[in-house]
Amino acid sequence: MAKAKKAIQTGRLGNAETPARARGGPARARLWEHGGVAAGVVAVLVTTFAGMSWWGVQDRSATFDEPLQAAATYVVSRHHDYRVDLENPPLWQYWAALGTGGAELKMDLGAPDFRRVLGDESRRWAWSVATLYSTPGNDADRALGSLRRMLIVLGAGLGALVAWWGWRLGGTAAAVLAACLYCLDPNFLAHAALVKNDVAISLATLAAAMAVWAGGRGLTAWRAGAIAIAVGVLP
Repeated sequence: MAKAKKAIQTGRLGNAETPARARGGPARARLWEHGGVAAGVVAVLVTTFAGMSWWGVQDRSATFDEPLQAAATYVVSRHHDYRVDLENPPLWQYWAALGTGGAELKMDLGAPDFRRVLGDESRRWAWSVATLYSTPGNDADRALGSLRRMLIVLGAGLGALVAWWGWRLGGTAAAVLAACLYCLDPNFLAHAALVKNDVAISLATLAAAMAVWAGGRGLTAWRAGAIAIAVGVLP
């Protein structure tokens, strides 16, 4: 009886081996928990997210506030003038401007609407629309497209960060599930490609939360520095 019990526990019964791999369950678990497989799935999801987000704005006109944000991005990055978009921190605009490749947008900084923005912020809308759509030589679609591409990168980075924290908290299955939920979410798919700071702020907030979480698990000089930088980036 004892020998039979031992044979069942070790997977040997009548000299016939029944390894775990043959039984199926643990083998499948090992495959699912393999870090390389999970990383590949996350990479496919994030790449698909970026592609779908970019495809979604092809041949699409600007949303209501994109002209203002786009014009403000050029003013901020070229002239370090923040009057058109005072309420938003400019770091995300500097990032978006990297996609312009140094291309200039013709802007009339002496226009009455621009000069009076500080006294009447409603004038910034008229100036922004006129700059993009009524100034000879400016291609509004090209200007928006160059900014949108860089912001999609932030959206993809947010997806990767969501997956990474999921992995830290719950392993590879959690990482894949978190990436799937994020990358297929219509809100993030729609907003990642817009010239807005919604996704950029989400990325900064998550990075700050992760830095604080890591510091709480064991504070080091590197983690303290990460917390300082992440919190400093937040608006």
